[in-house]
Formats: sequence, C-alpha cells, structure tokens
Amino acid sequence: MRFPEERFNRLKQSLDCVDFVYQVDGFNVEGYYLKPKAKPGRKLPVVIYNRGGNGDFGYVVFGKKLDIHAEIASQGFIVIGSQYRGASKHIDSNGFDEFGGADVNDVVALVDIIKQIPDADSENIAMMGWSRGSMQSYLAAKRLANIKALIAVAGVSDVQQALADRPAMEHVYKKRAPDFTNNRQHVQDQRSVAKWAHELPANMPILLLHGDQDERVNVTHSTRLAEILESLERPHKLVIYPGDNHGLTKHRQEMISEVVSWLKTYLQ
Repeated sequence: MRFPEERFNRLKQSLDCVDFVYQVDGFNVEGYYLKPKAKPGRKLPVVIYNRGGNGDFGYVVFGKKLDIHAEIASQGFIVIGSQYRGASKHIDSNGFDEFGGADVNDVVALVDIIKQIPDADSENIAMMGWSRGSMQSYLAAKRLANIKALIAVAGVSDVQQALADRPAMEHVYKKRAPDFTNNRQHVQDQRSVAKWAHELPANMPILLLHGDQDERVNVTHSTRLAEILESLERPHKLVIYPGDNHGLTKHRQEMISEVVSWLKTYLQ
C-alpha cells in the first residue's frame, strides 16, 4: 500500500488540501494548494510546484499531492500548483496545453492566487519543477522578478538535445507546440533555458537535481546547464544521484531533504 493509513491520517490532521479553478486568458484552469493547518504566527513562504507530463498525462491526482507536495508543506511551506490548461476533461473551456507556450501563463497567474491565500507570504516565493515542469519554471521565472529560488528536478534545458536523445517526443511537440513544424528551431530555442539562462533573475539560486541513469531526460541537461550557470557566475548547486532514474526512486528521501534544505536557506 503506497500510503499507509497512519501516514494518511497524520497528513489529513496537519494539512489542508484545497482545489480551485481560476481563469487565465479566458480559460478555466484547475489548481490546488497544500497548507499547514496550524496557525503559524507569521506568513508562510510559498512554493509553486510545476508538474511534468503533457495534457492530462501527469495530472496531479490526490495521491500525488500526498507525496512530495505534502512532504514540503509539512515543513512549513504552502505548496501551490497548476494542472495547466488542457489537462482537465471534466470542466468546460479548459484550453489546450502548448507544452511551454501560452500555458506558462497558468503558472505566472498563480502569483495573484497566492495573494488570496490566508497566511501566504506573497513576497517569499520559490519555484520547483520536475521534468517538463522545470521548463515551465524557467519560462515563468524569466517573467517574475520576485522568485527567491528555483529547483529543477530531472529538467529539460535544451529541447534540441532532448529530441535527439528521445526522438519519440517529437510527436508531443508536433501536437502541442504551435508552429513547431514550420518554425522548429525557434520553438525549440524558446523552450530551452540553455539558450537564454542569462535572462533569468541574476540573484535567483538554482538547485539542479538529476539521476545519472535517467531514461527520459539525460543527465547532461543538468550538467551542461550547471556549466552555463557557472560561466555566468550565477548561484547554483548541482546534485547527481548515481544509478537513479527519472523519478529518483532510489534517492527519494535524500532528494526531499536537499529540496527542503534549499527552500529553508533561501526563503526567509
């Protein structure tokens, strides 16, 4: 059983889990947040979590919220995320996931939602993404000057490299990224932080976490980005987990500890 009853009950007693629908660009988009129930006596720092996948693949179901989201929230953070447009089959006017296109607006719009959450410190925000979610994080952070820290787990940094490593992903880009067939290089570069890392907030520390046996996103996406950040003299840390996969299943607790430590260091 993935979630023992004792753990479920403990999380139920200590955390609120709230689902909501918000409007972006005229579309109805689903979002959610987890928040400690105990009154903190101060406003709580916020982590915007950007999921992986595309369309409804990767949709954050309730069980997923009890995983890393709950682990982070239990450490005194509010964790908020978007399902992205095009992921929800049960609501009208949900739009279409462009895989790093206009759907990035769904992430940016969460900043206004945060201002409405009780006990949320809207001036104390970090961003975390996994896989495609790292791409969302970089694209959103480029537009938001107030992101205090960023965490990228198994993240794509160069789409051209990603397609060379995993050609099957081309059908996702053809289906989702507008004008991919006619304007391929532009679409790839637009979604590749390796091409414009210098445009990220200069003082935003970036934590890169990756397994060296990742079968979906090669570890070189993180090692090469770390080299770029080093050349730009940007604050960052690279952690490679030996023998681990895209989900970092062999180093789960070490990864969570690394994430929480980063957040506690840079979110005051």
